[in-house]
Amino acid sequence: MGVKARNPILPSTSLPCLRGSTALSAAQIGAALRNLHRLYCPLPTSLDFHTVSKSRLTAPDSGYASEADIDDDDSPELMRRDEFEREFARRWLTRFIGRASELSLDESISDPFVDEACSILGFLSHRVEDEPVGVEHLGMTREFAFSFENEDTAKIRVELYDTPMQTGEDHTDVGLQTWGASIALSEKIAKEPELFRFTDDVLSSSSRIVELGAGTGLVSLFLSRLMPHITEARPAIFATDYHPTVLSNLGANISSHMSKTPNAAPIQACHLDWSAPSLDAPLDVPADMLMAADVTYAPEHAVWLRDCASLLLGDGGVFWLMVSQRPNGKFAGISDTVEEAFQDKERCRRRDGKVLTIASVQQVAKKGEVGRADEIGYKLFEISWS
Repeated sequence: MGVKARNPILPSTSLPCLRGSTALSAAQIGAALRNLHRLYCPLPTSLDFHTVSKSRLTAPDSGYASEADIDDDDSPELMRRDEFEREFARRWLTRFIGRASELSLDESISDPFVDEACSILGFLSHRVEDEPVGVEHLGMTREFAFSFENEDTAKIRVELYDTPMQTGEDHTDVGLQTWGASIALSEKIAKEPELFRFTDDVLSSSSRIVELGAGTGLVSLFLSRLMPHITEARPAIFATDYHPTVLSNLGANISSHMSKTPNAAPIQACHLDWSAPSLDAPLDVPADMLMAADVTYAPEHAVWLRDCASLLLGDGGVFWLMVSQRPNGKFAGISDTVEEAFQDKERCRRRDGKVLTIASVQQVAKKGEVGRADEIGYKLFEISWS
């Protein structure tokens, strides 16, 4: 399907008022989000590929000014870099996400709108001065810095390639983006490594750390560079995922990472399907630690993770799972499915009688604009054999 190209319009002059959001039509909202997407992340928007009731998402006349009405000086590049317009768009998107539940639309229509708004808001969280001029945003190299205080305060920096959500049709490729929970988990480990058992007396070069649903690999890349600050040992890190495109991007991020820091702990990208996990090498040896951040998007995911962890986690090991809390939209209540999955003790029981159990749950606050706009915080689960 082709995507019709149009010049974007200034947000301050085109976005509909949200005060009467219940009266807004799907066509008005769809047109507003398409305009913002064209301006701030010029890729095909998920709404352009959405097949459900497409006629309800498009209108012959959105009420916007025509291209002929746009001043020649208002080029898309100048508009995109205008900080006033960016802030106006950020505020509108944040309000829209917060009031989406008030829309008089079916969830099959409103949920894709919320996803699209969150995706655009993610683009707007980056500083405009960090973005190259005149370059189409097919992806971006992002740098993250985490403060680690040991004998000396060190900045652990991680670079990776990140791709925005594009079509909305394939939900298994969400690993092409770096999500807020992986940032929050990395920050918490940097501040409290002992809590996670990242200490010199626990770690060894035979230790095995497996990340489930690694995505772009932020947590694994961070742990790889953290290790030299903690121990002389170099535990083996295995970053796993399912989607071929995600694995390709993950592998590229790992190669770049290891070429720049050869003394870091080694990382290997591996395929893993939670619904049918395989214990083929290199996952044939029990893991001392499992890590996962923001990997539950459907009720069955928590069950798959539980069963997968039962196969992979060794005696005395621990599974750290951070789940995003999203109270509205199609992901509402998903964070509660983890507790529900582990309530069935018989499903969690091994043949030797040991039970995979949630040992503790911590609430982790969301910081600033990190993460999707519909996230209110995170739950950190400590899961182990008992």
